[in-house]
Amino acid sequence: MIVDAWIQHPTLRLAADPMFEPLRRWNRRSVPTADLPLPATLAALRQGGVTRALTSARTVHAGAPISNDFNAQARALLQTGNATRVYRLDPA
Repeated sequence: MIVDAWIQHPTLRLAADPMFEPLRRWNRRSVPTADLPLPATLAALRQGGVTRALTSARTVHAGAPISNDFNAQARALLQTGNATRVYRLDPA
């Protein structure tokens, strides 16, 4: 069993954050204009042999680019009919 202790499905807001500008320059990529589809994250988990994963909201200096509500929706979509189990951590 492979467990990913902290998956982050990148929302458009997170991916466009200026903190990733050096990474985009290094990889010669521009700011995304559309959200990454959730099935792409699931495919990456499967390719890596991940059978359990934990996701949580992400809060940074400018707010929550990955909210608890988004995580709940993403988890529900990723769980449907898939062998990889995704668990959600809600901060208290």
